[in-house]
Amino acid sequence: MDTEKIKVVFRAKAESTIYEVSKFIAEKGYPETSKKFAEKFYQFGNSLADFPNKYRLCRFP
Repeated sequence: MDTEKIKVVFRAKAESTIYEVSKFIAEKGYPETSKKFAEKFYQFGNSLADFPNKYRLCRFP
């Protein structure tokens, strides 16, 4: 079965928010947790390319 892979796009606002939350966590003294947070967030987002029907589409494009 040939299925076209979905392309996951992180908008600038989302990337900015991920960065700001990561920075906040790091400033609180948890640099490793900050790094893990960002990595896990991007892994989750990118996993939607493999399982696009796992969650509903955003109603606010």
